Amino acid sequence: MNCPGPTRSIHQYRLGSVSGDHFRLTQRTRGHSPAKVIVDLQAYLRGAINYFVIGIPFGEIRELDQWLRRRMRLYYWKQWGRPRTRRRNLLKLGVGRDEVHKAS
Repeated sequence: MNCPGPTRSIHQYRLGSVSGDHFRLTQRTRGHSPAKVIVDLQAYLRGAINYFVIGIPFGEIRELDQWLRRRMRLYYWKQWGRPRTRRRNLLKLGVGRDEVHKAS
């Protein structure tokens, strides 16, 4: 007999409040440097993941990771502000000139 055991999951209400905290920490008009935001996120996520470690499916962690990476890209993009600064910083990061021209 292949009887699946009980499964644990996080209630959607609690998962929503965790997402709200991530949103609050990555607001682009928060006035902190990206390095400070990353430090804050690391501390918060370490605690949240350890608290919910049993009930979080791997797929949800992957979605959260994608969402956080997108939010940090937007944070940098907002901080760079002007197109000239965006082009300069993208070139510093090693992005090709054609891609930089499309992005800014």
